[in-house]
Amino acid sequence: DGETVAIQDVIIVGDKVTLVPVKPIEKDQIVELSYSDPEVEDDANALQDAAGNDVKDFTTNELADGVVNGSELVKPTEPEVDTTAPTLESAKVTETGRVELEFSEAIDANHPPKAEDFTLTVDGETVAIQDVIIVGDKVTLVPVKPIEKDQIVELSYSDPEVEDDANALQDAAGNDVKDFTTNELADGVVNGSELVK
Repeated sequence: DGETVAIQDVIIVGDKVTLVPVKPIEKDQIVELSYSDPEVEDDANALQDAAGNDVKDFTTNELADGVVNGSELVKPTEPEVDTTAPTLESAKVTETGRVELEFSEAIDANHPPKAEDFTLTVDGETVAIQDVIIVGDKVTLVPVKPIEKDQIVELSYSDPEVEDDANALQDAAGNDVKDFTTNELADGVVNGSELVK
């Protein structure tokens, strides 16, 4: 492929000479090779027969088929880098009065956000969150006061920092969820609480 590759070993068996490159040649790569006799005169070490007749300078371009590449090695596939941040898909109040958020992909449970990164209002009153539970693509917020049936619920989240954060709503690759409010959802927060006042 136009790049010079060093040869680390030369193996001779009968009429075959095998060259071992420092980097194995892969399937479908274009290979060219040339050889230069060390000296014009007879050499002690060179490509030669038992009688000492040196092989003349050559290039594989002189061959009708050039170098036939029969390698079965393929270039390792570069791992895909995940640069897509999770997005909020839905929000609801559970039967037990908690807020359950569902995202487009799994959230990193090992580096959870702080409860204070969320702002929860119930019937216009701010309610503190005492715990954040993450399982797969669902994040459950536990308010200090369970949400009751028919109450109007709104929630917003603020990413702690503009840069990448150690603890935030993020996927396993560290892509942070952007600031959001449940008002952006078509249905907002669906209240499925079975608790009554």
